[in-house]
Amino acid sequence: MNITDTELLLLLGYSVVLGVALAVCYGLFAFVRILACPVRPHGAVGRAVCDLIAFVTDVTYALFAGVCVTLLFFGANGGRVRLIGLFGCGAGFSVWHFSVGRWLIDRITRYVSGVRRVLRTVYRHTLGVPVAFISRALKRKKERRKIIRKKRRTKDEKLEFLG
Repeated sequence: MNITDTELLLLLGYSVVLGVALAVCYGLFAFVRILACPVRPHGAVGRAVCDLIAFVTDVTYALFAGVCVTLLFFGANGGRVRLIGLFGCGAGFSVWHFSVGRWLIDRITRYVSGVRRVLRTVYRHTLGVPVAFISRALKRKKERRKIIRKKRRTKDEKLEFLG
């Protein structure tokens, strides 16, 4: 099956547009990752959750991109894969991702970090005070119970020893 130069240029144009659209979609997945995970997660569980979120978003993106590229080649070229189409997808993705995409992700990361910092400060000075007070009170109560149980055990052990 021969393809004309016009169809080849249309395939290249469609594939570049698809590459840019996939780069924008990748940016949206990066936005979800930024919202879900702080820049420096705390503890092993936090890092594991962030790694899991990154894995899920990357696999979802890879499946979505694969389906989109496959549909492009079936729709525009009758199912035949042309290297110029793959090159167009890669070029469109690269141009967007390494120029506008990086800039946007950097800005979004800064804004989200700033909002988190402000919310953390507001929490610390408003709701954090009673929560810390209640937490300390519960901790003291738990320590008192522990001391009482220890005294009872020693008392019971003395009674058993005498009895």
